[in-house]
Amino acid sequence: MIKKRVIKRILIGIGLSCCLVVGSGILFSIIYKNEIIGVFLRETNKHITTPINVEKIEISLLSKFPDISIDLKNVTVRESTNNHKGILGKAKQISVSFNPIDIINKNYSVSGIHIFDAEVTLKIDKYGHSNYLFYKKDSTSGNTIFSLDNVSAKNLSVDYLDEKSNYRVALVAKNVSSKLGQKDKILSVHLEGDLISDEIKVNKRVFFNNKSLKIDSEFEVDLKEKSYSFKSLLVQVDKGKFDVSGNLDPSGKSLDLKIIGLNTNFQSINSLLSSDLAKHFEGYNTKGNVYFTGMVRGTYGANRSPHVNVEFGAKKASFFHPQYNRQINNLNLEGHFTSGKKNNSSSYRLDIKNFFCTLEDKQLQGSLSLQNFKDYHMDLILKGEADVNTLMLLFSKKYTQTAFGNIKIDIHVHGKLRDPKLTKNINANGEIELGNISLVLTGKKLPLNKLNGSLILRNNDLAISNLTGFVGNSDFRLNGFINDISSFFTQKNLKYKMQADLQATFLDFDELLKSNFASRDTTTNKTSPYEFKISPKLDLDFNCEIDMLKFKRFRGRQIIGNVEIKDQIAVLKNVSFSSMGGNLKISGSVNNKRKNLVETISEASLSNINVDSVFYVFKNFNQNWLVDKNLKGQLDADINLYMNFDRNLVLNSKSLVADIHTSIANGELNDFEPMMELSKFVEEESLAQMRFSKMSNEIKIENRTIYLPQMEIRSNVSNILVSGTHTFDNDIDYHLSVPLKSFIRISKKKNFDQNSRQGMNLLLKLHGHTSDYTISYDTKALKDNIKRDFLDEGKEWRNLKKRDRHEKNQAPELEEEYFDFEESESAPPNNVNQ
Repeated sequence: MIKKRVIKRILIGIGLSCCLVVGSGILFSIIYKNEIIGVFLRETNKHITTPINVEKIEISLLSKFPDISIDLKNVTVRESTNNHKGILGKAKQISVSFNPIDIINKNYSVSGIHIFDAEVTLKIDKYGHSNYLFYKKDSTSGNTIFSLDNVSAKNLSVDYLDEKSNYRVALVAKNVSSKLGQKDKILSVHLEGDLISDEIKVNKRVFFNNKSLKIDSEFEVDLKEKSYSFKSLLVQVDKGKFDVSGNLDPSGKSLDLKIIGLNTNFQSINSLLSSDLAKHFEGYNTKGNVYFTGMVRGTYGANRSPHVNVEFGAKKASFFHPQYNRQINNLNLEGHFTSGKKNNSSSYRLDIKNFFCTLEDKQLQGSLSLQNFKDYHMDLILKGEADVNTLMLLFSKKYTQTAFGNIKIDIHVHGKLRDPKLTKNINANGEIELGNISLVLTGKKLPLNKLNGSLILRNNDLAISNLTGFVGNSDFRLNGFINDISSFFTQKNLKYKMQADLQATFLDFDELLKSNFASRDTTTNKTSPYEFKISPKLDLDFNCEIDMLKFKRFRGRQIIGNVEIKDQIAVLKNVSFSSMGGNLKISGSVNNKRKNLVETISEASLSNINVDSVFYVFKNFNQNWLVDKNLKGQLDADINLYMNFDRNLVLNSKSLVADIHTSIANGELNDFEPMMELSKFVEEESLAQMRFSKMSNEIKIENRTIYLPQMEIRSNVSNILVSGTHTFDNDIDYHLSVPLKSFIRISKKKNFDQNSRQGMNLLLKLHGHTSDYTISYDTKALKDNIKRDFLDEGKEWRNLKKRDRHEKNQAPELEEEYFDFEESESAPPNNVNQ
């Protein structure tokens, strides 16, 4: 009971004390409210030159207890420019705290400033004028109420832009606190807390893009010189820590900083790089001992950069990407980077020496030196062996999903990589040996399988020796030579010059054109199976020997010839092959210089080709009137051809122009409907099965029309003269002249026109569309023939009359020569009868 009474009295005492304190505070705030606010506003106006708008001012006893605070709600600070139009910053709340005892003693010293949910925009324009100099000139002299020892900020966004020097710093203080101490013109600061770096941009380079930072720093600010001296600045980026010390003078744009990596790894070092460089190594990490020490010293600005010197390295480390299940082990290297005497890219130098690592159970070693990052003077030595799967999995899967096989490397490359005269300034020597390599490519590309061969470098030229392999169903063997291989990687728009011999037992162009040789990813456009494009960078000279080539219905065998590709033109020289039962020889060109146009010119010689095979391969030329099953025979032809296609190899039929000298031997025309229509007039065998020994003609194709001059078909049934036209829309206009002796039932036909008989021939015409045509008597041709015959007969009559007159004029001479009347009169009469 006694204990309960004691506890009760203690609780009552505490409650009364609290009430007394709260009551005293309330009474104090009531008594001193106007005085505190008045003093605060007077002192603020003494030191601030820019307008400050405050929506509401309150006195709070509890928010910063035991201090008393002035809470400024919804504060807006204008820029320190002449017109004060722009906004320097906004804050949801700013609390300024005072010690109540100091206020009673008339000492209005601020003990703390606390900022909540604020945005500050600091700016220096291109003329060097700033928008944030709102302190009056004497604000740094003597003791002021802004001599603070407690400043904090939560969710404070700061955006600092210097247009004159072309750099920007954008940070968000999530929770930052600081202690300030001032002695004369020196302000001591202890700052710690969590920041988020939106970006730090210097010229076009972006650093610390969207990075979380932890800061614990001690530094001094010279308020007169506006310079900074860092005793210690610990910055944690990702999992790495860096200790920065030295001096920074923003007004003089000079710095002298030393950076030491503490507990660093590859990712933390990579985070120091600009975003354009760091993105290439995102996702990679290291384990083991990785060290980093750097120094930055000198002046900076629009046309000036400080001197940079960095030492880095790794000892028994591992390098890997979490997405892949392979890594580089036992990684050792020593590295050094310096910006050189000029402190720009022309004097940059990077050295990596004593490089050694293991990939699975294979080893690589070498060294690298890069000087002058404008021209890239390089000296690379790399030697060893690697599993391709391990090597590829360490890097991006942009082009390759899976890789298998083995690669041996022994190369030495040195020289300038970006000099216009590459062949004189770079030297690459060594050998790369491929051992049974297979690559599964991304997208719908065909896999590359069983790649074997050697790539030999001699003075920057590359020799390809017996490189064999498969691309899908297609195989190849390549031996060739490429000049100046390094230019592929260092110069834009440079042509790939290559001379090579290509051998293959089988090439499947249906696969190749739809996948690996397609000019775009065919999965993005289902309507177009592939695009044909000759790269302007290609400069190739191929001698080809291909046992068999497949493209749609076409099959070519024993293909031999030369192909040259240059300036987006492919030239075929003396290409010969067997196909469709015979032999072909082709020369010509394919021009792809104009966008969405494939222009072809060719000369071809065909020998002993099966006619029905031609119709089958070309799908009966997109018509069903005369098809492969109607034809037989062996075709010989000489063809001059011009035509063009779009990028999807769709023919522009209007462009097609052809001159064809052709002959067909041992031909047959079977079950051809128009001939079967004529068979009712034939005396002998049916025209449903016509056989002819040889047929020749000169055919012209132009304006989407096939022009067939008159030719004679000597068949087993009859000798028929045929001529006419056949359009690509299958409109037909054929004219036939058939010997009349083959017909026996003509007189019995009621509708037979006797006038259609022209001498011993019957003239007919085949007119209309292949799906709807008529066979009728060709009266116009008859009239033309009658007129021509009449003219011929008149001409013959005139010639006979001329001969008669000529004979009469010569008659006396004939009588004197052949007749003697005197001798005739003395002869017996019976001699004359004899």
